[in-house]
Amino acid sequence: MALTPEVKKEIVAKYGTSATDTGSPEAQVALLSKRIEDITTHLKTTLMITTTVVVYYFWLVSVVVSCSTLQRQILRVTERLSKNSVFAVNLA
Repeated sequence: MALTPEVKKEIVAKYGTSATDTGSPEAQVALLSKRIEDITTHLKTTLMITTTVVVYYFWLVSVVVSCSTLQRQILRVTERLSKNSVFAVNLA
């Protein structure tokens, strides 16, 4: 997350009064702006990934619940059919 020395040198050379002037207000504002930009990009990406993971998790939970419900329904129908069927075989 921290600015690399190369990026700092480029920013200072571009916005400072000289290539080594790290204390000028212009250089300080430019360095701070770059950090804010990096943090904003990071948070947008991280929040997007987090949101995607949470949405996927809830979708997965709903699928599992649906499968469980479907499985129970299939078992009930199978039991009902096996009790009422003329072809039911008593294995006991």
